[in-house]
Amino acid sequence: RGSMFRRLSSSSTFSDREKEVLRSLSSVVDETGSDVVYKGLIEGVKTTDEGLVSISLQLTEDYRNLKKQCQAAVEQLSWVEKCRVSMAAKPTRLSPSPGTGAGGPGQAEPKPNGLKLVKNTIAVSSCKGGVGKSTVSVNLAYTLAKQGYTVGIFDADIYGPSLPTMLTPPDPVLRLGPEDLIVAPVYLDVKLISYGFSKPFDPLSTDQKLRQSTIMRGPMAAGVVQRLATDTDWGELDYLVVDFPPGTGDIQLTLAQTLNFDSAVIVTTPQRLAHVDVVKGMDMFDKVKVPLVALVNNMAYLECKCGQQLFPFGTGKTEKLADLFGMDSNIISLPIVKEISEHGDTGDPAALSEEPQLAEVVKAYDKLAEEVVKETAAIKEAKSKTGRGSPEVTSEGSTLTLTKLDGETLTVDAVTLRRSCKSAGNQHPELVADTVRATDIVPRGNYAVSVAWTDGHNSIFPYDHIEQVAKGNS
Repeated sequence: RGSMFRRLSSSSTFSDREKEVLRSLSSVVDETGSDVVYKGLIEGVKTTDEGLVSISLQLTEDYRNLKKQCQAAVEQLSWVEKCRVSMAAKPTRLSPSPGTGAGGPGQAEPKPNGLKLVKNTIAVSSCKGGVGKSTVSVNLAYTLAKQGYTVGIFDADIYGPSLPTMLTPPDPVLRLGPEDLIVAPVYLDVKLISYGFSKPFDPLSTDQKLRQSTIMRGPMAAGVVQRLATDTDWGELDYLVVDFPPGTGDIQLTLAQTLNFDSAVIVTTPQRLAHVDVVKGMDMFDKVKVPLVALVNNMAYLECKCGQQLFPFGTGKTEKLADLFGMDSNIISLPIVKEISEHGDTGDPAALSEEPQLAEVVKAYDKLAEEVVKETAAIKEAKSKTGRGSPEVTSEGSTLTLTKLDGETLTVDAVTLRRSCKSAGNQHPELVADTVRATDIVPRGNYAVSVAWTDGHNSIFPYDHIEQVAKGNS
């Protein structure tokens, strides 16, 4: 076997059980015939006294097959009760590009003291209240933790904090520790911070003091949020999940400018009313250069006892929104299940449940977590190579050029692209003049681009759509 296996299996930094796991994993080979340990695909192994094994496996084209093989190989060990395999997050250290200063292309912004060991910061937002954003934040975080990552949750809603209701840490009090940093309460191995832990609130209490809500002006609230985020001793985290409050005001902009988010997850429901505010949120992240990696369509359907799916809020609207921003392959739909609410009310994350009624919900959160890990890692790797996390579109005369992240360039005729626009304002593409040209091109997140035309029309094209038009497939 290769030197990688010999180094890992003989290293004194590994326990006997971890060495045993590595030996079992060496029987798993990829499509080239190399075992996953020798090839360096195993990023980490953790074991517990209870027989739980957590393995971090690098993302490859054969990831799903290798994941199943790794689980099967390790679960053959007599002491193993369960083996969990998760994608290995590969945080990239961005190096400065020539001629750029701090915060320039290709260079990571310095992190505040409490956040300096946090590898990935993920925003969960909707800009619309009542769509289930906090529920998604909590269950995403605990799904990531279930997959073997170290995780924290920051509830950034000062006026209506949800975390104290949804989770019940044994000691939910915020205290100052070394270096005057806040010590975060911990529940099921996940660190938690919420303003609600510093100001108890119970709307049903007979004690008037416990029924008093927070009254605070925007700039002051933004300062409190910033303090909680940056002055907490988060320690070494793979992922910090930030539950954004509704809106696009002082608090949201302060968070976006302070935390240097690596990616964002958008939560919506199928109604058009929700989408009006959600689009504002997507535009906000676009302006502050935070890439969107997934769109959660919450309360999308209801499983009828007759075996059919019912859609009380309609269908198709979220798909159109995703298509507009080029995220049609990154939609995660969650059903309406009363047990989700029950788990949230009792402080027990639904994503950790083994109840059969929640099987589809758990599966959806597993997929969401995988998308977040995969897409965030891909964006960071692209930035390390090109200084940007998305393709680039430029215009010159009658043609537009798409430069993909792998360096491939494709040219497309401006008139052909303009006529391919799928917006409601392009009902008669055959009437588009042959002289139309692009006047302005602005990226919309990391999946799409907005193009303004000389005829006054504005289009939003997913990069995949531009590629298809350039290749003559659309």
